[in-house]
Amino acid sequence: YLKSDGTLWAMGRNTSGQLGDGTTTSRNIPVSVASGVTAVTAGDTVTYTYTISVTNAGLSDADNVVVADVWPAGFDQGTLDDNATTNPTEGTTAAGTGGNFTWDIGTVEKGDTETLTVSYTVPSGTTAGEYTNSVSVTTTTPETDTSDNADTDINTVVELADVSIEKTDNETAVTAGDGVTYTYT
Repeated sequence: YLKSDGTLWAMGRNTSGQLGDGTTTSRNIPVSVASGVTAVTAGDTVTYTYTISVTNAGLSDADNVVVADVWPAGFDQGTLDDNATTNPTEGTTAAGTGGNFTWDIGTVEKGDTETLTVSYTVPSGTTAGEYTNSVSVTTTTPETDTSDNADTDINTVVELADVSIEKTDNETAVTAGDGVTYTYT
């Protein structure tokens, strides 16, 4: 289904990958299946956003909920937006190495969804290829299904250059054998 914030979510049987989340894991709670971005151009100066959503579809509150994000190498991380005035979220974030970070949410009440947005850019020196952002969630509260506690988002980075050359000598006419030497630099 499509949420009012424009994100796409799905749940149900997924034996053939029909949910579109890049896995064949069946989901008993809604999972975000698209970041809206599948390809980025290295050096395009566009700020993109990953959205991480944690939903508790269980019968009880989930305590000590912690999200771990493994950041794609080559991507520059912008801001971790966990400000309660701009997102209906809780908790704090802590930077790790290489852009990796954790988000300590605390308690996610029954039926609630907590959201964190992370902006990023792709520098001009990033090599073309597929880059994976992986995220997982844990809780100390027993769960009925842990198969939906991890997700990935894959972006394809393309490189786009535009080289040019110009050759001038400030001469309009030359004479054969005049002994002039041309040097190209």
